[in-house]
Amino acid sequence: MPARIIVSPRFELFLALAECLGPARDGMPWLSQARRKLDPAARRRMGDLALAPTFWRALAVVPGSAALDADTDAVIAAFAEVPADAFAGRCRTALSPAESDPTITRLIDTLGRDPAGLQQAAVDALRRFDRLAFAALWRRMAPDLEEAARNATIPVDAKDAFVFPSLFGEYRFPLGKLLARTLPIDRLRAAAPHSAPPSGAARDPEIVFRALGDATRYAIARLIAREPLSGAELARRLGVSGPTLTHHLKALRRAHLVLEERRGNRILLSLDRRAIEMLSAAAIDALFGGAPVTIRRSRKG
Repeated sequence: MPARIIVSPRFELFLALAECLGPARDGMPWLSQARRKLDPAARRRMGDLALAPTFWRALAVVPGSAALDADTDAVIAAFAEVPADAFAGRCRTALSPAESDPTITRLIDTLGRDPAGLQQAAVDALRRFDRLAFAALWRRMAPDLEEAARNATIPVDAKDAFVFPSLFGEYRFPLGKLLARTLPIDRLRAAAPHSAPPSGAARDPEIVFRALGDATRYAIARLIAREPLSGAELARRLGVSGPTLTHHLKALRRAHLVLEERRGNRILLSLDRRAIEMLSAAAIDALFGGAPVTIRRSRKG
């Protein structure tokens, strides 16, 4: 099967918890609030699981291909439903390179004695982490990941795989005959910003007028005309959901009004000034020119 890009918390849930429990890293400011919410009491309840970030990355393989597109509740439910013996086997395979770590050694020993108990402890920890920190973290992350996915060119070496845009580095997880790969969003290459609007936009100003005729889209255009903004920043400023913003950006892109530029882990959107400058001449030609008038039924949106 060809590679498929999926924006989902399927792996980010485990990787985010691993990052929260591991040493602080530069360039990951989105984790600071999540770290604070995962307070000492929550860590004590996790026991050895709080001392082993490697273990959480290994646990990401446990649900297999279940709940690839789903929310965190479905991911945790799929994790909990894996039979205890399968849970233990998948964990041992994933942890074998880290057996020299004393904490990992203790956890592997627990896998042999009480895999069901360790699995339940992990389920409880995931639910607590989701409630305390990850749900809010995912709301902030998802718009940028969705933006990256929409503009992505899948890497050549990612065939026969599910590709997950990620803020936590690059990881590979076997899922039967397929491979799930989390890729940093800057590895998903966006198309370079164009220097001039495509000729189709200039010839059909109706598309531009229709795009800007909606109050929310006009507000988006004004905001990104003043400064480049990410999708997440736009959603926050406008007070709209990610899907709503996606709908409006689709109309602005169709009118060739949006330029996109990747900066680090973000894709910044700006208004194409040249497209607006060319609009006046194109509109005069369309309105006063001799071309036949085509009546198009208006559609909402």
